[in-house]
Amino acid sequence: MLPGREETAVEYGWRADLVLAGLVTRRGCGGDLTPDMTVGVITFACPADGCGRVRIAARVLVPAVVEQVLEQLRTAAAPDLLLALAHRRGAELVPPDTTSVESWWASADPAAQRELLALLIDHVIVKPIDGAGLDVAARLSLAWHSA
Repeated sequence: MLPGREETAVEYGWRADLVLAGLVTRRGCGGDLTPDMTVGVITFACPADGCGRVRIAARVLVPAVVEQVLEQLRTAAAPDLLLALAHRRGAELVPPDTTSVESWWASADPAAQRELLALLIDHVIVKPIDGAGLDVAARLSLAWHSA
């Protein structure tokens, strides 16, 4: 962002859509799905020549992954993870209880959300739409970092 310039809701939305950049891979070739905006919305797509088999809109992918991450954070480990993240960012953070994880996520900026996702997730595998149909959760497999 340029100094003295406020970020628009659209710009913030784009940053929020990109919180999974670098964490999304394709089932099959295992290559990274890269952000693409050729269709006017941010999608993650396989860049392999002639592939195009795996493409998913960020506005569909991000909430599906976040839902699984928040479910994992509804444990006793959530306050420790959020404190570790705050420490890495050099910020002060009041330890949340496990019921306030959603409120932390909703108020965190996309950069903090991205850091938390990178602490927890090694990668997200997206399967082609073939067998899974339109069920986004069925197309996803999260590989968690081991503790």
